[in-house]
Amino acid sequence: VLDPQVSPDGAHVSYVQGDELFVVGVARAPGGGLQAPRQLTRGAVPGRVSHGAAEFIAQEEMGRRSGVAWSLDGQRLAYTIVDTTDVEMFQIIHQGTEGMQPSINAVAGAASGAGIERAPQEHLAENHAYPFAGRPNARVRLAVVAIAGSEPVLMDLDCGGGGSGVGHADEEYLARFVWTAGGALIAQVLNRSQTHLKLLCFDPATGARTVVLEERSDTWVNLDHFFTP
Repeated sequence: VLDPQVSPDGAHVSYVQGDELFVVGVARAPGGGLQAPRQLTRGAVPGRVSHGAAEFIAQEEMGRRSGVAWSLDGQRLAYTIVDTTDVEMFQIIHQGTEGMQPSINAVAGAASGAGIERAPQEHLAENHAYPFAGRPNARVRLAVVAIAGSEPVLMDLDCGGGGSGVGHADEEYLARFVWTAGGALIAQVLNRSQTHLKLLCFDPATGARTVVLEERSDTWVNLDHFFTP
């Protein structure tokens, strides 16, 4: 289970499991048992497409640890759809794993004819989609779903995917997204060189967008967390 978050009204908890977004009620079910979780998204592809989990760049470089945001009334969730299909894979070797570097006892055992036991291959290394400099980044979209179980609504946003409409091609990174008290969804997006920031406002019912403001810099635009409901 990844990124559990309690709704603002305290009635539900959202979480990501198996690359899909779930929600579960906090109150006891009739009869005193636990409520069954509800799966809100479908269509994830293991190792390629995930729903509700922040991608590498968002977490490591932009300070956005989550791919989910609750509406302030606790009735809807905004979430990211991350596609790493075009991102190159990077292999991390676990140098300290027994089997990768045989211990003295293991070597002594081999000398006596016992042989060296090595760890299963999957324990020695792991592969991750890693966006190398100048290479493709993850494609990140934004959607909204009601916890009652309606069909998700895609916002007019396609970061890293070349843009979903005219004039969107420079939108490479989804840096922030947050709900307002009025029920609108606000997002900050950056171009790849991080010299141009747009503050976008989305209608969660239709996905339509409005550009609220833009900021440009000859060097780079600093991100912040000042914009909160």
